[in-house]
Amino acid sequence: MNIKSDTPNQGLGTQASSLKCCWMLAGVVAYKLCDRGYECENCSFDQAMAGPSRFMAGAGVPHLPEAGAAESLLFHDRHVWARVQPRGLVTTGLDDFGRRLAGRVYCVELPRPGTRIAAGGAAWTIVHHEGKVTLAAPVEGVVEKVNERLYRNPSLISEDPYGAGWAVVLKPLDSVRDLKSLRSGSETAPWIASESERLSRLVARSGGSHWTLPDGGRMVNDLHEAIPADIRARILDLFLSANTSRPSGLAEPESAGQ
Repeated sequence: MNIKSDTPNQGLGTQASSLKCCWMLAGVVAYKLCDRGYECENCSFDQAMAGPSRFMAGAGVPHLPEAGAAESLLFHDRHVWARVQPRGLVTTGLDDFGRRLAGRVYCVELPRPGTRIAAGGAAWTIVHHEGKVTLAAPVEGVVEKVNERLYRNPSLISEDPYGAGWAVVLKPLDSVRDLKSLRSGSETAPWIASESERLSRLVARSGGSHWTLPDGGRMVNDLHEAIPADIRARILDLFLSANTSRPSGLAEPESAGQ
């Protein structure tokens, strides 16, 4: 799992300066020194981080309110979750990775009951420090109910994203079709790791240095503050917005191995 730069080996000191722990590059830890030459085989830190409970906590996969709830959650590419309820209704909200990107949510805009929304289309809006992001609907459907508590207490989105921070209940029009396109179970952790690495690459290409905090390996919880202020709005739009057009001036990073 070690990730090396393309810089030729010019001795241990030079090589070490050009390498980073793979968990730093994935955005899971803010800072990690290595005394193994960044060879991950048999690394106790790598093995501990790769364990399901540690990895899920660090990468943002749910701290869930009840046992077994992980199996009930499905995830859309734009970082909203879905949970199928009795009568086939689908509840949705912002996932844990998304709420960490957004930082403090100041207020929300919710749709009116009866509104029809396309899968992936604009469903509801959060207002953050840099502006607004309109979030996607995980399935096509008609709005059955909204969480009016969020008008009074939008911080529920950050405090309890999979419970009291839910946003909208939809009556799906074709749940069989739409639910097939969502992620679940074993697909979720690798996807979040990939999204974390994607974010880290974008920040690095924009000249950011916020990933190297001298904290000895603390989990990166507030991704919003780790992103340079001048690109936060564009980053949030790129990862969360229901509008899938790419924001201008923020190129996607090349995929690993290219």
